[in-house]
Amino acid sequence: MMFETIDFSDQLQSKIREHSIDDASISFLRYSVNSNYKATIGGQSYFARVYRPKKESINSILAEHDYLTHLKKCGVSVSCPISLINDSTVAKLNLNSDEYYFSFFEYIEGEHIRSEFWDIDFISSWGSLLGQIHNASKSYLHKNTINRHAWDELPWIKSFSPSDLNLEKLKLGILQKEWDDVFIFLNKLPKDSEYFGLIHYDFHPGNFIKSENGLTAIDFDDCCKGFYGWDFAMPLHRMSKGHMGTIEIETLDSFIKAYKKETSLPENIENNLRTFERIRHIFMLAWLNKRKAEQKWNQIFPRYLDTHIKYLLGNTSLF
Repeated sequence: MMFETIDFSDQLQSKIREHSIDDASISFLRYSVNSNYKATIGGQSYFARVYRPKKESINSILAEHDYLTHLKKCGVSVSCPISLINDSTVAKLNLNSDEYYFSFFEYIEGEHIRSEFWDIDFISSWGSLLGQIHNASKSYLHKNTINRHAWDELPWIKSFSPSDLNLEKLKLGILQKEWDDVFIFLNKLPKDSEYFGLIHYDFHPGNFIKSENGLTAIDFDDCCKGFYGWDFAMPLHRMSKGHMGTIEIETLDSFIKAYKKETSLPENIENNLRTFERIRHIFMLAWLNKRKAEQKWNQIFPRYLDTHIKYLLGNTSLF
């Protein structure tokens, strides 16, 4: 059975009851690489995540949790892990002789803001929250960071080659050049704390929640060591009208100004934010290629590949 079709509700409830907590209910929320649930225990709500097997080691998950704790200590509004049923924020459950890691997090009451309601105040709050995260990352020196992948160690990047895609010669040539140029560009950037650290990596509005207290960031399971410019790529993509489409100047300016009120932004990062968006697209292509056989992605992958190739045919140089 594919992971995305497994319901872990009974197993989570059983694990809770093993610790003498009978007043509990589990309801499925969504599948998004991991499997996500709302747990209500003794009248208190929690977010529960069952990690996709082999996605992360237990040390990597604990490193994510330590990073979240640091962000909270720095005043960033995040959903933190909770040691709910043992002394660790990570536990195990078994299903059909397979073993899975799971965790509980603070549950944030609120809503995801749909794009038709993205006014300048929301855009500014989005940029401000990202700036707060990066500012805290710049002071994060915990030894556990070694247990999170660096950008060039991500499995879908390490294993990808444009030649795997069975493209005609012209399309393969421009995609290969794009792939090579990405590494040239990134390898020239400094790796000091002003440029490089732990990043969210998937900072779109589905990964933060608006409540009466403002925006709260969630879903740091993809956090990795990378250039801070990458965390602009997803916001720019979502603000764009289409694949690498246009962004209203006022919208982009509001996002960047709010970010810069929270932390510094090196000039050669700020001047290349759309380059980072473009890099994210080709890395997303590599990610989709790795997952294209799965039900959720098998129709998305060919459309995404076609869209990106069409873009490259009209924009053949990354620099």
